[in-house]
Amino acid sequence: MCSAQATTDSAAASSLSSPILAQTTARQIASLTPSLMAKEFPASYYDKTGKLMLKCLTLPELEQWCESIGEDPSKRAIQIWRWMYYDRQWIHSLDDAPATTTTNGFSAAFRNKVRDIATLDGGLEVVSMHVASDGTRKIIFKLTAGSGAGGQVETVLIPIVREAGTKQRVTLCVSSQVGCAMACQFCYTGRMGLLVFMGMGEPMDNLDAVLPAIEIMTEPLGLHLSYNKVCVSTVGLVEQIKKFAKSTKAVLAVSLHAATDQVRNSIVPVNKRYPLAELIGLLEELFPKNKAANRHGNHVCIEYTMLGGVNDRREDAEALIQLLRNVRCKINLIVFNPHDGTPFAPSSSENVAAF
Repeated sequence: MCSAQATTDSAAASSLSSPILAQTTARQIASLTPSLMAKEFPASYYDKTGKLMLKCLTLPELEQWCESIGEDPSKRAIQIWRWMYYDRQWIHSLDDAPATTTTNGFSAAFRNKVRDIATLDGGLEVVSMHVASDGTRKIIFKLTAGSGAGGQVETVLIPIVREAGTKQRVTLCVSSQVGCAMACQFCYTGRMGLLVFMGMGEPMDNLDAVLPAIEIMTEPLGLHLSYNKVCVSTVGLVEQIKKFAKSTKAVLAVSLHAATDQVRNSIVPVNKRYPLAELIGLLEELFPKNKAANRHGNHVCIEYTMLGGVNDRREDAEALIQLLRNVRCKINLIVFNPHDGTPFAPSSSENVAAF
């Protein structure tokens, strides 16, 4: 709203003799100009046409936005939220749930009110999907909004083999960035830096987006995932881990990959900024071995990629045990998947078993 418009509106309101008439006029102005009244959010929350992407908002943020456009902050926000996330409603547009044909749907007046200022589009466009023989699906998305617009990220759905008759489960691996700046030497994404278009990213390097995403996924009135089912992996950004631990109950995983600074410096360069003594010291505080002590969750997951001749010797295993002796953790040994141009090779099955 420009200053001239503000002056004109103020003068018109002050000339009204009836408080009721003034309130009615204010409501009419708000309903006619919702884009001028709406609460503002970070630029990355808007698509290329300037519409607010409601799927970027947490439930409290959605309540704030609804209030700012003259809607009941609790009733309207819950209505939108449940249609976006609850019990597999998952609508893509408010027009998918019109009040004329749908119970608890959206009126034509409300849909018209927000049509030009908000969207349920999530800023992603499916580019392709590849299905492996074991049922694993890799989906490539193009980002259509935000600072990464035009870039691509991947999501992988991995089916979990379970006993016959039990409920099917999948593990969903998602990207947190377009590319990754951590430069881990054995990682295809890391070796290509921020220019790669299919990187998983470093979640702790994008906490401003990751933390709200966790809140949305675990909201009881939405997707209602358990915090224990959401795991966030990091190469070991110490200061960001501290913020993460204070902000969410999601599970933490640390991509360790080595038990000495000498080896880790060569394959995980961020170790030069946060050496093992500092990283493990923090993990000892957050996940003490003593069961009676306060912990962030039950344990930390330690990820260890087995690289032939680099970190897979008996001495490496013994050093890892010693390093983590005071940390309540689970260790996940990962067999390296070689790619074109890598100088590394996977450990032999014998070495993995011995480790």
